[in-house]
Amino acid sequence: MAEDKSPPGEQPPQQFSRSRVEQDFLAAFESFGSKRFFDFVEQHMRPDGVLVCNCPPELLQLGGAHHGVRDTIAALRSFFVEFQVTATSVDDIVIDGSHVVVNYQMSMRHVGTGRTGRVSGINHYVLDIERKITKCSIFLDNASLAIIGDLLEAFTATTRGMEIARNRRDGAGDE
Repeated sequence: MAEDKSPPGEQPPQQFSRSRVEQDFLAAFESFGSKRFFDFVEQHMRPDGVLVCNCPPELLQLGGAHHGVRDTIAALRSFFVEFQVTATSVDDIVIDGSHVVVNYQMSMRHVGTGRTGRVSGINHYVLDIERKITKCSIFLDNASLAIIGDLLEAFTATTRGMEIARNRRDGAGDE
């Protein structure tokens, strides 16, 4: 038996069965935007869980921080109303103690523009001892979303990196 090297009074990181957790998350990613997906979120997220997404909140309701299951589901629903996922593929799932990282691709269509495209994403979940999600951090390819959703001009205005690139291109800020 491995010796516990945690400081006195601290619990060592919880190790979950990879296959069970992996199966749960794969099933959720296969059903993005469907009732089954939202049922997964409701069943697997703590009532006080937090979702954080790197999308600019000025452009998409999914962006920013969302506290609690209801706020999280509302933000996710708003995304899937605007962007219809036509296919998903999970490239990798890494489980390390109470952390689950899912690297995936989504083929999607913007409902308003009809444009289609592929968006990469990485989700990082932190689970409690009961396998409930305490925090989910979503990192999406915002440039692809902006192109599909015809939001590129607005996206550029909200993204510091793009603003810096535009200034350099225009010669502003040169010393």
